[in-house]
Amino acid sequence: TLFGGYAVGNHTVAVTLPANCTLASGVTPRTVAVPSGTTIQTVATTFDLTCTSTGGGNNVTVSFAACPAADRAVWLAAKDGSGAWVPVTGVADVYTFGITSGAGGIAYVVLGTGSTSQIQVMYRTQAEWTSGTLDLCATPPATRSFTGTVVGLGGPTESARLSLGGGSTFASFHNPGFQIDGVSDGTHDLVGFRSDFATTGTERALLRRDVVVSGNGTLGTVDFTGSESFAPTSATITVGGLLGGEFVTQSQFYQVGASCQAAILVPSANGGATFTAFGVPALQQRAGDYHRIQITAGSLTDVRIVGESFHTMAARTITLGAALSAPVISNLGGPYKRLSAAYTLPGDYQALTAFTYTNGAGDKTVYIGASFGFLGGSSVTLGLDDFSALAGWSNTWAPASASTGSWSTFGSGGNIAGSACVENANFKSAAISGIF
Repeated sequence: TLFGGYAVGNHTVAVTLPANCTLASGVTPRTVAVPSGTTIQTVATTFDLTCTSTGGGNNVTVSFAACPAADRAVWLAAKDGSGAWVPVTGVADVYTFGITSGAGGIAYVVLGTGSTSQIQVMYRTQAEWTSGTLDLCATPPATRSFTGTVVGLGGPTESARLSLGGGSTFASFHNPGFQIDGVSDGTHDLVGFRSDFATTGTERALLRRDVVVSGNGTLGTVDFTGSESFAPTSATITVGGLLGGEFVTQSQFYQVGASCQAAILVPSANGGATFTAFGVPALQQRAGDYHRIQITAGSLTDVRIVGESFHTMAARTITLGAALSAPVISNLGGPYKRLSAAYTLPGDYQALTAFTYTNGAGDKTVYIGASFGFLGGSSVTLGLDDFSALAGWSNTWAPASASTGSWSTFGSGGNIAGSACVENANFKSAAISGIF
C-alpha cells in the first residue's frame, strides 16, 4: 500500500491508495478532510496526487483513439481478478490500468445518437490482456480504386465478380464497366469469376498475377475469353452435421497473395446437404493459394457457421459445429435490468463466448464476452454486474428494470491460427436467441 502524508499545522493525515495505482497516470486533484485547530471540525483540502506505475500496475492499455467520436467510451472500469470494479480515467481516449491477477475484465459504455447506449464487458486472462494494446478501432489503411471493363460476358444473364487487394465489385453484360474500391497498397492478384444465374456450365475463372498497387489505377480490359481466363475446376461439397428443417447458404472464396486476401468466387447462395463448389485448377494455382468455403445453417432462433480452407479443389465433407443449447436466463435484480445466462459450451467453440441482450426498443444493448482461457472450462455463467455505486456511472445506460426484449448467446472456435491460408484451417461459430 502506498501512503501519502498531508500536513496542516501540527496535524498529519494518512492517505491510502491501491498498490496497483488504478488511477490514470499523471497529476490528479484529490480532496481529503483534515482536523482544524483544537476544535472538533474539519476542512476540505485539495492536493495534487501523482500516480505512476510500479510493479505490475498499468500493464494493460485499451485505446479508442482511432474511433469516431460516437464510438468512443464515455465511461470505463477495470476489474483485477476477483477484486472490485474500479473506474479508470482515460487520457486522449487511451486507458491504462493494472491486471496483476491471472485474469481480469473491463466494462465500458458507448453512446450513440438519442438515447442509444451499448454496455460492453470483456473478460480475459492476464496474458491475453497484456499481449499488446487493445485498439478498439484500428486505423484503417489507405485504400485505392481501380477501374476497367469486362469483356467476354456472353449474354444478359451472365455477370462477373472481380476482386483485388481486399476490394471487390460486380460487372454485368449491360454494365461491363467497373470500379473496385478498397484496394490496399502492395502486390496483389486480380481474381475474376464469371457465372450465369439462369443456367450452369458456362462458368469461367480469371487470374492476373502480381498487380502492383501504389495509387489509383486502371486494369484496362478484363477478358473472360482471353489468355488470363480458364475453365474452373469443380467438386461436390457435402455439409456434415445438418439438423432437420435448417436453411443452408454457402459462399466460395479464393485466398491469394502474401497477405492471404479473400477473393469472392460465389457470393452467398442457397445450398443444401450437397452443392457444387468451383475453384482454380492445379496448373493455375500457386503454392500459397487456398480455396475457402463458408457454410451457414440454421433456423429463426439458431445459426451455425463453418468456414474451411484447402488448397486443392476436390470432393470433401465440411462439418458444422454442434448446436448451442438454450441457456438458463436469470434476472439478478437491481436498479436496471441485470440478466445472467448459464450454459455449457460445446467443444467446437472453445475460443470465445458471449451473452448479449437488448431491450424491446432496441436502444439499450448489453454485451458480455469471455475468452475460453478466462473461463477455464465449458461451464459458462455470464451476467451484468451492478455498477450503480461507481463514480461516473449512469443507470440510464442499461435497459430499464421492467424492460422486455431479446437475448442471444454465441460461441466460436476452430483450429485457425492467424491465417486462412493453411490446409484444413477452419472456423466455427454458433448462436441461439430468445426473448426475456
